[in-house]
Amino acid sequence: MITGMRQETNNDIFFNNEETRYIETNLYAYKPITYEEFANFYTKTLPQLGWTVKEKSQNLIRFSRENDILDFKIIKKSPLKILISMKNRY
Repeated sequence: MITGMRQETNNDIFFNNEETRYIETNLYAYKPITYEEFANFYTKTLPQLGWTVKEKSQNLIRFSRENDILDFKIIKKSPLKILISMKNRY
């Protein structure tokens, strides 16, 4: 995880069975960090782990790997708060 961000675990969502999977969590900044810094870190790091950037905008980065979709979406810009979700492509 990028330095300066923490996971907010009190409202995580996990759904998993033999057919599908969905995971959702939030990251929040505990020190000043911009979305651009956040986005640059993950667009450089995740491809090294097999993820491909499928979409990148001012408030969303979408990656895919095999049958999974991983989204990073801005919830709040200052202080930065990001919603992370991962789901099956099906």
